[in-house]
Amino acid sequence: MSITEADLMRLYLNRISYNYPDIPKIPDSSSYGEAANVFSGIFGLAESDSSAFFTKLDVLHNSIARAQILSSAIEQTEDIPAQYPGELRKDISGDKVRLMQTWLYGVSIFYPMVTVPELSGVFDEKTADSVKSFQKVFSLPVTGRSDRIFWNSLYRTFAALYRDDLPTARPFSTELKEGMSSEDVRLLQQYINYIHTSLGYAPVLTETGRFGPVTAKEVTELQTLLGLPSDGIVNENTWNAISGLYLDAVIGGIKRPFQFPGEVLSVQ
Repeated sequence: MSITEADLMRLYLNRISYNYPDIPKIPDSSSYGEAANVFSGIFGLAESDSSAFFTKLDVLHNSIARAQILSSAIEQTEDIPAQYPGELRKDISGDKVRLMQTWLYGVSIFYPMVTVPELSGVFDEKTADSVKSFQKVFSLPVTGRSDRIFWNSLYRTFAALYRDDLPTARPFSTELKEGMSSEDVRLLQQYINYIHTSLGYAPVLTETGRFGPVTAKEVTELQTLLGLPSDGIVNENTWNAISGLYLDAVIGGIKRPFQFPGEVLSVQ
């Protein structure tokens, strides 16, 4: 059974409920309404204004999806020491630049005035702009360079924002397409199956690690649903979108303390 747009909304709302535990879980499509009403109440939306509802849901989910990308970046930089490495500036590259970019990326999710850098490990123009925007927001000298004051302020801000240890997905490594066989293909198939089973559907793929026509069909359908080019090829954008849905399903299934599970409980 193919995933529908309504299923996508279920995944999004369940994922958002991790951060907003008042939103009840949605175990099936019949219990969608109560979660939607709570979501509308939290953000002051009129229940009849479906356009505002979907716009807010999409914006909020995109912010959370960026946090999922951040989780993978944090995982890749967790062994890099946080001590000040000396001044960083344009055209420098390396692990310390990647760590700084990860912190800036994380802060930008909560502070929209901080521009988003590439997580490349290269101190390029986009990174310099991100540094300057942070310096402006936090009333630091706007130099576009990472001196000790900037580094320590950025670290303290990032550390204060991120305390939860959430599941992560494997970062994109190489393009996948029909005819290939690899561990990444097997992981892709696992992600797609988990998305389906979390929605109450049967698994759709055999997790062989071989990219056959059935896998290509499922990838194409998800690309269409997510508004991506529907070519059946898993490039970085498609990998991030599918692994993002997988994390929506995993994290959306975590019930916070005292959260209503979305199902009626009774004594038998």
